[in-house]
Amino acid sequence: MIFAPSFGGESGGEVRNMASPEIFTEDYSAAVDYVGLLPYVDRDRIGAIGICGLSGMAITAAGTDTRIKAVATLSMYDMSRDMSRGHMDYYTDEQRNKIKRYLSQQRWKDAETGTFVLGNHEIAFDEKNEPITGMMEVPEGIRYLETIYLKKN
Repeated sequence: MIFAPSFGGESGGEVRNMASPEIFTEDYSAAVDYVGLLPYVDRDRIGAIGICGLSGMAITAAGTDTRIKAVATLSMYDMSRDMSRGHMDYYTDEQRNKIKRYLSQQRWKDAETGTFVLGNHEIAFDEKNEPITGMMEVPEGIRYLETIYLKKN
């Protein structure tokens, strides 16, 4: 079974563009619920695979849902570390603090307006060492992957 995580791809619902590790982890258990009720599935041989950012969610799900007997992941790097410390740990302590301040202040703005601003996977810095907060272009490779993995079957 292949599924798009909640709030993305072909999943239903109105909330979009949201990453929620606890909900994404629950998505795996919900998938196990579904396949485990199929009459031809051996419940003792259910596994999970996580691709890219969902690798960690698959591992977390298997750690809490003992019905998942095996896990495979396909991930180039530790996304959580990458987002908090920059790719290959390139953020300085000063940059990390600037990012936290920016995100905290943006959260206030979002709460005040009842909307939210889309952000980048990682926050880059300009030549003055200030965060670049505008949206960057999504690489064409990601758009290609979306057409493969998120198309309706």
